[in-house]
Amino acid sequence: PMALQAAGTKTQKQLASGSNYRAVKYKSGSRKIQQRIRAQKAVAVDRYDGSTPLKLASAKALVMNQLTGEVLYAKNTNVPTPIASVTKLMTAMVMLDARLPLNETMVISDEDVDYLKGTTSRLSVGTMLTRGELLQLALMASENRAASAIGRHYPGGKPAFVQAMNVKAQMLGMESTRFVDSTGLDSNNMSTAEDLVKMVNAAYHYPEIRQVTTTTSQEVTLYGRQNPLNFVNTNAL
Repeated sequence: PMALQAAGTKTQKQLASGSNYRAVKYKSGSRKIQQRIRAQKAVAVDRYDGSTPLKLASAKALVMNQLTGEVLYAKNTNVPTPIASVTKLMTAMVMLDARLPLNETMVISDEDVDYLKGTTSRLSVGTMLTRGELLQLALMASENRAASAIGRHYPGGKPAFVQAMNVKAQMLGMESTRFVDSTGLDSNNMSTAEDLVKMVNAAYHYPEIRQVTTTTSQEVTLYGRQNPLNFVNTNAL
C-alpha cells in the first residue's frame, strides 16, 4: 500500500522516465491508475525468468518454497527491521488462539485512535462491530483501529495481549522478534525476514486467516450510516 501511494504521487515526467510505466495524466490516488500500476507490475514479474539478479528495493528479503522449505532468494535475512502492518498476522493468531467469541460486539474508542503517527480511519469512535468483523478489517484492509480494538478487548487488555504476542513469537522460534503493539504503527515492532517466514507459515494454518486475507473486498454496515462502506484488500495480489 505504501508503495502504491508513493507511485500515485509520481509526476508524469517521472513515470515517463521508467521503462515499466507508460506516461499518463492522473490525479493522485486515482483508483484506475493504481490498478494500472498493479497490472504493469504483475506483467513485469511474469516476465522474470531467473537468468538475472532480482532488482529489489527491499534491503531485506527471503523467498522460500512453503512446501519444501527450499530457499529461492535471500538478502540480509537476519537483519532486524520494523515490520509495520505485518504485525497484524500475529494479532490475528493471538486473538484466534484465545478462542474468544467472534460474534461479541466491541466498540471503537478514543484509545484506538492513532496519536502516534496520525493515520486516519474509516471507523469513527463509537463504531460497534463484532470481533469477527474487526478481524476481517484488520487483516484485509489493514484497519489500525480494528487491530487496536482487538488487543484492547483481550482479557487483561493491551499489556496482556502484547505479552501473548511475544510469547507466541518465542513458541514459533522467532528469536529476533519483538512486539510492542497490535497494529504495527509503533516502529519498535521488530523482526527479521527469517522470523517473518516462520510467522507467515504459522498464520497459513489458520483457515480464518487464509479466508480473510484472500477476500477481495467486503461491505460493512456501520451504525448510524444508511449505506454500507466497502473495504478493499490492501494486497494487490
